[in-house]
Amino acid sequence: MKNYAIIAEYNPFHFGHLYQINMIRKMDPKAVIIVIISTFFVQRGEPSYLDPKFKTASALKNGADLVLALPSIYSLQSAEHFAYGAVSILNRFKHIDHLVFGAESDYSELYNFARFQMDNGLSIDEKRIEFMKEGLNFNQGLIKACCAIADENDMKISQDLFQSNNILALEYIKSLIKLKSSISAISIKRSGQRYNDTEILEEKLPSATAIRKHFKEAPGKVKNILPKESYSGLIQSRFIDKNTLFDLIKYKLIIESIPLETITGFEQGLSGHLRKNLMKSSSYDEFIENSTTSRYRKNRIQRFIINMLLDNKKVFIDQSIREIPEWVRVLGFNKKGQDFLHSSKNESDMIFLTQYKQYNALSDFGKKQFDKEVDSCNLYYFSKDNFGDYFRQIPIIIKD
Repeated sequence: MKNYAIIAEYNPFHFGHLYQINMIRKMDPKAVIIVIISTFFVQRGEPSYLDPKFKTASALKNGADLVLALPSIYSLQSAEHFAYGAVSILNRFKHIDHLVFGAESDYSELYNFARFQMDNGLSIDEKRIEFMKEGLNFNQGLIKACCAIADENDMKISQDLFQSNNILALEYIKSLIKLKSSISAISIKRSGQRYNDTEILEEKLPSATAIRKHFKEAPGKVKNILPKESYSGLIQSRFIDKNTLFDLIKYKLIIESIPLETITGFEQGLSGHLRKNLMKSSSYDEFIENSTTSRYRKNRIQRFIINMLLDNKKVFIDQSIREIPEWVRVLGFNKKGQDFLHSSKNESDMIFLTQYKQYNALSDFGKKQFDKEVDSCNLYYFSKDNFGDYFRQIPIIIKD
């Protein structure tokens, strides 16, 4: 029996995610499928549309065996650190055989390009900085730098390698290489719309981006294009609204006037840029729109704002990248997942958190990392009736 891991956001869980799980079952009917998910805030710097408990239930009722939480200290970082945090946690398990992810390109092409980026990292960074000085943003500079260094080495690079899903796939591969992990990577060709497509086409599986857009416009529009557990969860999910988020941002930036230089993700000039745009904005969306430029991309701005509200210092996040938590929060499981957990407990030094009282068993730094997850929880549910409810729940258990 082989154990397969998936790193996911499930924002929300949709038929493309179900396709991935079904493909694993097709490859290996006896597979144990472990999913590690971002919980409260996703990598694009927004609250998750689907409450973590509904993400967990959707995954378990659609083929996953065990669901684990990716702490927000990793989910709110760049693709590199998002991937490294998730892969590092999975790597601490002794019996995960494969990491499975969706991608636009073939695995061999992804692996060769990941190796190219690692072997030429310094040269690529130098070129990227040059191009950014000419006015390109980080991604544009990186793409142009990779192409320039590839040309110097008589290597051809497909533009498809820079598509959204490939970016995370590349980082997963690089993380496995850096960790010298025994986990092997399996890429599954994406089926359906591209990651950033916003329209729903009948002949294709819709993207999460399209689903969120249409759900905001009219929730009923997505009822028939989502698994029923996911749609039900979307309807029931309650999290911090944009008006409250905007008020908290104003308080932090204007009343407290906190120094931003110590917050992870800070860039030179960002402090004045945000305060200036805040003063001429009347809503959260307007503030984000005004603050987004070719230099300061939308997702990076949004991630920085949430990291600011959570007081995620660069020093702390950098240390958390070096020192992956000795704990992982267990969100839910079925019988196969429970058996996997029991065997892992006997062979791993990780603490599998299922109850808040296990907090006392953590190291001092582990407690700090866990405290940040509690902060993320409280911010996500801020001013809602279920404030803090997440940490009072036992894991979701699916009985066969």
